[in-house]
Amino acid sequence: MTQNHEQTCPNCGGHNFLLVVRQMINVVFTPDGSHRVVAGPMGDMQWDDDTFSTCNDCHHDAPLGEMKVIASTSNQTSNIALAVAQ
Repeated sequence: MTQNHEQTCPNCGGHNFLLVVRQMINVVFTPDGSHRVVAGPMGDMQWDDDTFSTCNDCHHDAPLGEMKVIASTSNQTSNIALAVAQ
Protein backbone atom coordinates (compact mmCIF):
# COMPACT_ATOMS: atom_id res chain seq x y z
CA MET A 1 0.00 0.00 0.00
CA THR A 2 1.15 3.51 -0.73
CA GLN A 3 0.29 6.59 1.23
CA ASN A 4 -2.35 8.78 -0.46
CA HIS A 5 -3.48 12.31 0.31
CA GLU A 6 -7.21 12.52 -0.07
CA GLN A 7 -9.72 15.34 0.03
CA THR A 8 -12.14 14.66 2.88
CA CYS A 9 -15.49 16.27 3.65
CA PRO A 10 -15.19 18.03 7.03
CA ASN A 11 -18.90 17.39 7.64
CA CYS A 12 -19.15 13.60 7.11
CA GLY A 13 -15.66 12.33 6.26
CA GLY A 14 -16.72 11.40 2.71
CA HIS A 15 -14.38 11.28 -0.29
CA ASN A 16 -16.96 11.47 -3.12
CA PHE A 17 -17.25 14.99 -4.59
CA LEU A 18 -18.99 16.85 -7.39
CA LEU A 19 -16.68 19.54 -8.84
CA VAL A 20 -17.79 22.37 -11.09
CA VAL A 21 -15.05 22.96 -13.67
CA ARG A 22 -14.76 24.98 -16.87
CA GLN A 23 -13.69 23.62 -20.20
CA MET A 24 -13.52 25.30 -23.61
CA ILE A 25 -15.71 24.31 -26.57
CA ASN A 26 -16.37 26.02 -29.90
CA VAL A 27 -20.11 26.58 -30.50
CA VAL A 28 -21.94 28.03 -33.51
CA PHE A 29 -25.28 29.73 -32.71
CA THR A 30 -27.84 30.14 -35.49
CA PRO A 31 -30.56 32.77 -35.96
CA ASP A 32 -33.29 30.19 -35.22
CA GLY A 33 -31.92 29.79 -31.68
CA SER A 34 -30.27 26.41 -32.15
CA HIS A 35 -26.59 25.69 -31.73
CA ARG A 36 -24.00 23.06 -32.51
CA VAL A 37 -20.66 22.24 -30.96
CA VAL A 38 -18.06 22.30 -33.74
CA ALA A 39 -14.95 21.59 -31.67
CA GLY A 40 -14.13 20.50 -28.18
CA PRO A 41 -13.97 19.97 -25.43
CA MET A 42 -10.42 21.32 -25.59
CA GLY A 43 -7.64 20.86 -23.07
CA ASP A 44 -7.51 19.07 -19.76
CA MET A 45 -10.04 19.63 -17.02
CA GLN A 46 -8.38 21.44 -14.14
CA TRP A 47 -9.33 22.33 -10.60
CA ASP A 48 -7.69 23.94 -7.60
CA ASP A 49 -8.45 24.98 -4.01
CA ASP A 50 -10.98 27.59 -5.22
CA THR A 51 -13.05 25.09 -7.26
CA PHE A 52 -16.65 24.79 -6.07
CA SER A 53 -17.26 21.32 -4.63
CA THR A 54 -20.16 19.40 -3.10
CA CYS A 55 -19.85 16.23 -1.05
CA ASN A 56 -22.02 13.60 -2.77
CA ASP A 57 -22.56 11.83 0.56
CA CYS A 58 -23.95 14.69 2.73
CA HIS A 59 -24.27 17.58 0.20
CA HIS A 60 -21.89 19.86 2.14
CA ASP A 61 -20.77 22.71 -0.19
CA ALA A 62 -17.36 24.41 0.09
CA PRO A 63 -14.37 25.39 -2.01
CA LEU A 64 -12.28 22.28 -2.58
CA GLY A 65 -9.46 23.75 -0.48
CA GLU A 66 -11.76 23.68 2.54
CA MET A 67 -12.29 19.94 2.15
CA LYS A 68 -9.50 19.02 4.52
CA VAL A 69 -6.59 16.95 3.31
CA ILE A 70 -5.70 13.95 5.44
CA ALA A 71 -2.96 11.35 5.14
CA SER A 72 -4.17 7.82 4.53
CA THR A 73 -2.49 4.45 4.07
CA SER A 74 -5.49 3.10 2.19
CA ASN A 75 -5.37 2.36 -1.52
CA GLN A 76 -8.98 3.57 -1.83
CA THR A 77 -9.53 5.92 -4.76
CA SER A 78 -11.61 9.06 -4.43
CA ASN A 79 -14.61 9.11 -6.77
CA ILE A 80 -14.87 12.62 -8.23
CA ALA A 81 -17.75 13.45 -10.56
CA LEU A 82 -17.12 16.41 -12.84
CA ALA A 83 -19.77 18.84 -14.00
CA VAL A 84 -18.75 21.04 -16.91
CA ALA A 85 -20.02 24.61 -16.51
CA GLN A 86 -21.24 26.09 -19.74
